[in-house]
Amino acid sequence: MSIVFEGEEQNRKQLTCYCKDHCPEGEYGTCHTKPGGKCFTSVELRIGQDDEVEQKLSYGCLPPNGMVDFYCRSRLISTAQKNIMKCCDTYDNCNKHLLPVINVKKPTGPIPWDTKTLRVLISSIAVSLVVFIAISLAVYFRYRHKEKKHKKKKEQNKEINKNDINITDTTYLDKEMSDRVVECSQSSTSLDFAVMGVVQRTVSKQIQMDLKIASGKYGETWIGSWRDEKVAVKMYVKKYEDEWKWEAKTYQTVLMRHENILGYIASDITGTGPSSKFLTVTQYHELGSLRSYLKRNKLNPADLLKLARSLARGLCYLHLEISGCKGKPAIAHNNLTTKSILVKADKECCVGDFTKAAKYDNSQNKIHVPEDYYNNEFRYLAPEILAETFDARNFESFKMSDVYSFSLVLWEMANRCEIEDLVTGTSYKLPYEDTISNKEKTWSAIYSIVKESKPEINEKWLNDPILKVITKLLDECWNTNPSARHTILRIKKTLLKLNPDSL
Repeated sequence: MSIVFEGEEQNRKQLTCYCKDHCPEGEYGTCHTKPGGKCFTSVELRIGQDDEVEQKLSYGCLPPNGMVDFYCRSRLISTAQKNIMKCCDTYDNCNKHLLPVINVKKPTGPIPWDTKTLRVLISSIAVSLVVFIAISLAVYFRYRHKEKKHKKKKEQNKEINKNDINITDTTYLDKEMSDRVVECSQSSTSLDFAVMGVVQRTVSKQIQMDLKIASGKYGETWIGSWRDEKVAVKMYVKKYEDEWKWEAKTYQTVLMRHENILGYIASDITGTGPSSKFLTVTQYHELGSLRSYLKRNKLNPADLLKLARSLARGLCYLHLEISGCKGKPAIAHNNLTTKSILVKADKECCVGDFTKAAKYDNSQNKIHVPEDYYNNEFRYLAPEILAETFDARNFESFKMSDVYSFSLVLWEMANRCEIEDLVTGTSYKLPYEDTISNKEKTWSAIYSIVKESKPEINEKWLNDPILKVITKLLDECWNTNPSARHTILRIKKTLLKLNPDSL
């Protein structure tokens, strides 16, 4: 309600105002107010494309009533206000020159999401989560299925090996060897897996070469570090690639793992062309070869017996043929010397260096040997090889040749043995060191020496029970007639009967 004082009505007049967007019906561009009315200009905030804020101006007339002053406030009441109006009544079209402005402040906090966007986002996350859980469960159950299948197959293989294993020449197998064969048959799957798990052509990149410890005919031997363990790395030059291949193939024979056979890890090739190096990685034994150990250390009878027993066990297992679903062929070392035997930390021997090894395939009745299997250290060659009467068609000939080489190794160990008040001041000697020089000789000349003489036997050995038995074994083992030699199995059984603690 508008309050009009007496005489005020006459002072008021009708105004003509500029109009836009608020023109009365039938009028365009101008509008007319009654006395007491006002012209106005308003500004309104609108959100345009790309979230840009626009200010839209509109013009028109306000009728004379009590709400005119309320509409025509020029101060911004709230920061949230999106519309403001300015008024005038001083002259016609005065509102055309009014310019109300709203100060727009850009938001500093995060822009609130609308409900639709939030729903889409939550739906997407929920669907992704469900898909992820489904895939994870599928992978997990597939892994469990494969694991159960592998475990079942492994148990079946163990059962087959246990029930079907057939040991050749069981007449002469003692209980210890029989137990050892069954144990190896049952554990070979996991041991072979450990070896085959090594990626053969990448192991050289994982080994750090630390120290060169030996140089020989085929190349060099290094101490290396692999998986925080010391290993021995035998490095062949390009010329002896065939020997490297043959040794690796022998090491990888099924059921080849034995405590008295050098533990094989992997084979690899490094470099290219003529500069290629061929690596054989095995366990490292810091006491070195038996030859270097005997040069540095004297033995007592108990030490001698321990070395001889362990060497006989390793060579006996090597000669042994095991038939079954995963059988082991009979293998002859064919190059047994004190350099090819290593001494472990527990003072037992283990046999290594299989570059000349011979394998017997019983199923095809074939003997597999490298091309130059005669090219060994000449002083350890069996007499029949020197005399060129060796029967390479019979695998027993290879085993009897090993027995002869074993006897010379046994003599080297016995010759280094000291017995208190009996044998003292011994020095290391090679077999036939006094009669066969290191200069190159013909096989016939060496054979004539071997045929007429044997390595010297100390008569005082006969006063010690252990050395007395070993002396008898030596007489039987280095016989020039191969058929008169004992097998390694019988030698091992003889050594096992000796008990140094009861002597």
